[in-house]
Amino acid sequence: MSEKPGAVHPEDDLALQRAAARLRSAISGSYETSAGTVTLGCSAGTASWEPGQNAEAVLSAADLAMFADKARRSTRAV
Repeated sequence: MSEKPGAVHPEDDLALQRAAARLRSAISGSYETSAGTVTLGCSAGTASWEPGQNAEAVLSAADLAMFADKARRSTRAV
């Protein structure tokens, strides 16, 4: 974890990526419902604040990372 607010360490990025992987793992799978089997998956993107960036830039970077994750993981159109 960062020692100073706004400071980003490489370990923070790795922790974010691991959290995203845990989220994907927890959600992804096949589930039985009253309507039949439903297969779920998710994509996640992470981004760290860099000095000089505003919130919009950080969210945009996270969006781009999420779409890149989706493109890597997608095997079919939905």
